Formats: sequence, structure tokens, C-alpha cells
Amino acid sequence: MGIEFENLIRLQQIDNELRELSSFLESLPAREKDIDKKIEVASLEVEKAREKLSLNQKKRRELEGEAQDLREKIKKYKHQLNEVKTNLEYRSLLKEIEETQHRIDKIEEEIIAKLLEADEIEEEIKKVSTEVAQVKEIAEKERQALHNQK
Repeated sequence: MGIEFENLIRLQQIDNELRELSSFLESLPAREKDIDKKIEVASLEVEKAREKLSLNQKKRRELEGEAQDLREKIKKYKHQLNEVKTNLEYRSLLKEIEETQHRIDKIEEEIIAKLLEADEIEEEIKKVSTEVAQVKEIAEKERQALHNQK
């Protein structure tokens, strides 16, 4: 009877180990999915930062184009200064030149702000890319550990 009792205890231990193993194997897909989700979330942050940089560069190019158009206007006004007949027309053109130059100055300030913002975004991209690489490395180690436990 002692041997049967020992066999029953051993059988119960084996049964418990099988249940634990079965439970572990069932949890593997969910764990791998969690690992993939971590990588995906980190990668999305990089994409968001790159999109932000792209929008920044687009806006900066628009501002640069607008500033160039205004510079052309100033050239046109300066050319017209030589052709005016009255002091009133002359003062009016000078005022237009001054206002246009003021608008150019404001646009150039915006361009500088966009350049500074772009630098910050590029730093953010570097930082987040490093984090993504770390997350991928950790995730790969976790995945390897899971497969080794199989």
C-alpha cells in the first residue's frame, strides 16, 4: 500500500507539473503579443516624431517661400520708387516697403522658431529611436527566454 500511495503522490505531482506546463504554453501567445505590442507602441512614437518633423519642415518651407515672395515685392516697390511723380506716391511706396519688410522680419522669426523646434524634434527622434532599440532588445531577450522555457 505504501508503494501505491507513493505512486499516487508522484502521479499527482506529475499531473500538477503538466497543468503548470499546459498553462505556461497557453500563456505564450499572449506574452508574445504583449512583447509585440511594446515594440509597436515604441515604434509608433518614432513615427509620430518623424511626422511632426515633416510637418515642421513643410511649414518652414512655406514660410521661406512667403518671405521670398515678399522680398520680390520689395524689389518691385523699389523699382517703382524711381517712376513715381508725387511725394504722396513716394511716401506711400516707402510705407509699403517698410510694412512688407516688417512682415518679412516676423516670418524670419517664425522660420528661426521652426528651425529650433526641428532641432528639438530631431533630438526627440534620436531619444525615442534609442528607446525603441532598447525595447526591441529587451523584447527579443524575453521572447528568447519564453522559447527556451518551452
